[in-house]
Amino acid sequence: MLLKTLVLYGPSQCGKTHCLNYLADKLIKEPNVKLLEKKSNGNGFDNSDNYYAMLINAEGKDVLVVITTQGDFEYAEEVNYEFFQKYEKFFPEIDIYWFTASRTKGKTTSFIEEKQNEEMKLLWICKGYVYPNTAPPTIAELYKYSDKHTADSLLEILNHLIREKENK
Repeated sequence: MLLKTLVLYGPSQCGKTHCLNYLADKLIKEPNVKLLEKKSNGNGFDNSDNYYAMLINAEGKDVLVVITTQGDFEYAEEVNYEFFQKYEKFFPEIDIYWFTASRTKGKTTSFIEEKQNEEMKLLWICKGYVYPNTAPPTIAELYKYSDKHTADSLLEILNHLIREKENK
């Protein structure tokens, strides 16, 4: 079993939650994905704190993807970790990819680092701002574009990691 934790790391209010929700929405729409659970902690909009668990059939082999979108406070990381552990126990024999968020200050980063062990490999992904137009964007445009672009990149990273594991 492979256990890979992908942490979207960035300052408060930079769009980590939006990105992870976009990623989950993209995955759920794929025909080879079975949504096991979606639990919301928020208002139902794109910026809600959500928890997702899904099975992806990749080349005939199931992998588990867990996405926990909140990450600005240590208590949130504890709840995220509990949600992740629940599915880790349900599926002890398959590869697991856990996407979560962590803010640049506070104790969320140290909480995640403390949970790392021999089986759990961490990959830190910095949340940045990228905008392709020449005119300065509004804040809303910046967030929307950057979040969707980052979600696409996260999906590519996930696909790469799954293919990499299959080739070993």
